[in-house]
Amino acid sequence: MSRSSSFLYFNVAYILGLICFSILFFLEIEILILTNFILIVALVLFIYKLFFWFFLKKTKTSKSDSDKIKIYSLRLASSIFTYIAPIYCLIQGPNLIVSHKILVITFIIISLLAIIGVIMERKLFILEVID
Repeated sequence: MSRSSSFLYFNVAYILGLICFSILFFLEIEILILTNFILIVALVLFIYKLFFWFFLKKTKTSKSDSDKIKIYSLRLASSIFTYIAPIYCLIQGPNLIVSHKILVITFIIISLLAIIGVIMERKLFILEVID
């Protein structure tokens, strides 16, 4: 199994964990193991992605400035959507003074943003590796 396909499988497991967490949070069922799974997997995938980008940067340097700006902005957006926003939301969710409905809507939006972030990562992977 190649690194890109295994990374995709881990991303899919992460997204499914976020979706299950959103559904269980809607039903007011709190599973601490699922929360810890999402946090740990998100951190590991984010660190892995940073190393991948670092080593890819050393191998590919023949791009125009507009292509580099496009790639860096896609990297930033996909990282925020996929990893940073869900971690922040999970950590800060219990400390917020809002109703349960608003937290459910927030977790659903965060799950949708994570799905969009994974799709952006795949597009970014195609832009970086194939060119």
